[in-house]
Amino acid sequence: MPIRFLAAAVVCGSWLQCIDVAQAGPVETMSQVALHPGDPEMMVVRYTAGGGGVFYTHDGGVSWQMLCSSVIDPALTRGGSVPLALSSDGTTMIGLLDGLRQDEGKGCVWSNDAAFDGQWIRDLAADPSDPEILYAITSKGGM
Repeated sequence: MPIRFLAAAVVCGSWLQCIDVAQAGPVETMSQVALHPGDPEMMVVRYTAGGGGVFYTHDGGVSWQMLCSSVIDPALTRGGSVPLALSSDGTTMIGLLDGLRQDEGKGCVWSNDAAFDGQWIRDLAADPSDPEILYAITSKGGM
């Protein structure tokens, strides 16, 4: 099959007008991974910079799904340390400066956990001996 080229000419007043500077934002960084305490096939990976978000897998990483973009909260996409954990029922928990958000297991429906309203959630961790227990380090005072 022959290769055909399309040629185009650009006419500029000077060579400086023909130069356009390419700019890029920060590169996405995989910043956290949360493993399901009872299902090794389920993981959640958070990425920061470049917009931020969350990827989900339910098959051990063979395929991935992105967090539904319609529910991305600007607080979830900020860089820095935002704790992320998976509960034993598959719910994803994200700790923020003003509370705890949890999803329904697919990243598309997020809700606030009223028990943590107004609290800074600094970290989340599953109990190593009982996957039904998830610990949260919280603060109501200054940071």
